[in-house]
Amino acid sequence: DAIPDAEALTLARYGHHTLRLPVADRLAGVGDAAHSTSPQLGQGVNMGLLDALTLAEALETHVELDEALMAYARIRRWHIRLYQAL
Repeated sequence: DAIPDAEALTLARYGHHTLRLPVADRLAGVGDAAHSTSPQLGQGVNMGLLDALTLAEALETHVELDEALMAYARIRRWHIRLYQAL
């Protein structure tokens, strides 16, 4: 009864945004700074934590920073795309 018609509603709009490459010279984007998804998935924090874990592992595995950053970007790419598609 409190909503008389569809005009009383506000539609929510969400955009998915992903950096082409979430890394740059001595810089790594993680979480929503690198890739945002619809909040209905409830996965924003989880994705950020997975990014951080993957980045930490890449930094431990690769001696050169540039190689570690590229490995991080490569490893996370498909998982992020999957969640954004969902």
